Amino acid sequence: MKHLKRRVRSALCIALCVALGVAGVAAFVFFGPEIRYQLNKKNYAQFEYIPDEDGNVGIQVQWEGRTYTNYDTPVNLYSLMGKQFGVIGGDPRAQMHAVEGLDTSEWVMLNMNILMGWTQLYKADDVTEIPEVLI
Repeated sequence: MKHLKRRVRSALCIALCVALGVAGVAAFVFFGPEIRYQLNKKNYAQFEYIPDEDGNVGIQVQWEGRTYTNYDTPVNLYSLMGKQFGVIGGDPRAQMHAVEGLDTSEWVMLNMNILMGWTQLYKADDVTEIPEVLI
């Protein structure tokens, strides 16, 4: 009987540790971007969506007077993702990143940090040459 109580207590302790671990991971996934954004809000560049004639957003963004348009590429964007330096519309999940090896005045990348998120590449409208790394 004594061993059974000890086993039950051990099983409950393990179950509690697993539950707390799962809760911690879930909190990091869902609230981590918001917490990082609030801590660094003043340091992030503020991008804004530019709606098209139908009011849809996502095709173009603007930052410091420059307009960037969505650019499709077959390249794996995650491998080119640089440091986060901005957000779109104050949304900490809409993270703007530099593209490794490219100037942010010409190329930026959106990483939508949500469950089943995605990345999107944006090219400044006055850029005419496509770097080899994006072809």
